[in-house]
Amino acid sequence: MSITKRKSPRFREIGKVFMPELCVFPGRLVDISASGCCIRFPALVEPDTDSDYEASFALSSKSPAKPFVLILQPKWKKSEPSATEIGFEFLHSPGTKNLTSHIEELSRAET
Repeated sequence: MSITKRKSPRFREIGKVFMPELCVFPGRLVDISASGCCIRFPALVEPDTDSDYEASFALSSKSPAKPFVLILQPKWKKSEPSATEIGFEFLHSPGTKNLTSHIEELSRAET
């Protein structure tokens, strides 16, 4: 399902995101687009907005069999008592091709 009011359409997606540099626990993907994503971590984390983070994405069964790696830069965060939701922008990454094909697949599934 596409989420409106974004630069590029965002889609609800199920998956885990591993970012050990930021959090020892895997994050849960909230939504994803060609330009960024939102990840919810089950802990309080403080991302450095001037830093880039490497993330390994293990998405739903419709996605590539192997996780793919993307470089992310934090843009915003929302903290709750025991969790943190962070919006990231994607930077040019080794997994950009896999991301593009996954987003195309999500777009086709919606039509």
